[in-house]
Amino acid sequence: MAPTRVCQRVWCYAGFQARRGLFAGRFPCYNAISRRSTIDHHRSSTSRVVSSGSHSITEARASVVDSSAIPIFDTPHVRVLSEEVTLAIEKAIFLGSVTPGQRLVESEIARQMGISKAPVREALRNLETLGLVVSHPRRGTFVTSLSATLASEAFSLRALLECYALRLAVGKLTDEHFQRMAEEDRLSDASYNDYAMQIEHDLRVHDQLFEVAGHRLLTGAWANLRSQIRLLLIVSGALRRNDPEKPWPKTVTQAHAPIVDALRARDAERAVDAMVAHLAEGERRLLAKLAPEIATPYVRKEVLVPRRDVAARSAT
Repeated sequence: MAPTRVCQRVWCYAGFQARRGLFAGRFPCYNAISRRSTIDHHRSSTSRVVSSGSHSITEARASVVDSSAIPIFDTPHVRVLSEEVTLAIEKAIFLGSVTPGQRLVESEIARQMGISKAPVREALRNLETLGLVVSHPRRGTFVTSLSATLASEAFSLRALLECYALRLAVGKLTDEHFQRMAEEDRLSDASYNDYAMQIEHDLRVHDQLFEVAGHRLLTGAWANLRSQIRLLLIVSGALRRNDPEKPWPKTVTQAHAPIVDALRARDAERAVDAMVAHLAEGERRLLAKLAPEIATPYVRKEVLVPRRDVAARSAT
């Protein structure tokens, strides 16, 4: 482009700006009108966007409202009620209000609680899963009967689960975990006249191992077995420290001390040996209550803990 034409264009633009400034100077409302037109332009553009967005939002909300009219989920009150019934029956079992072998009649439980039979039926199914009741076709549902076989099978399976959990947890335990164990031991020892709470705090010490192990299926297996262990210990009174005939000679803290000491030392083998000895003693006391004639318990070191030389040969 020729220099002359460039100069002409620059001059014209400069003249336009000068006239604009003069016009604005003589008529101050010009600036306001100019700004207002700009603002109105932006507002109109924004209003179109907002209007369009509002329309979309309204449509989305309408679709949500319409879809919520379709029943997708079951109403929760029945299931919540069944959980409350489960806890109530479980409490009655542990307190001895209903005894092992006693039949549980749905209609009678529903009548006493002032509810329908549906949540009672669901609660009994939950308790059967936990092993606290057993259902027989055409006969009904009964509180699980205590027997030497149940005691030995439950404690031997418990030993397998706990020894595995212990091996997984031994390197993960922290000072905080040991403090929790010590606190549960203290609470268990303090529950001298409340045997059910003594057992509950005792079991919470063992719960720590499964929690720290971090094995979901193992923890689930322990949760199912735990209720039967609790039932056996509470109903039999095997670990009562105030038993007039054969009191439990140790505090819970003393009983757990060899296990905790080995765990603090990160010695898995010594901890497993201590755990097996601890559970074997519990099984022996259970059998003494339920079937004194049985001399050989299931929880035995030679069965649960592989010999070191055999394990070494298997590894090679």
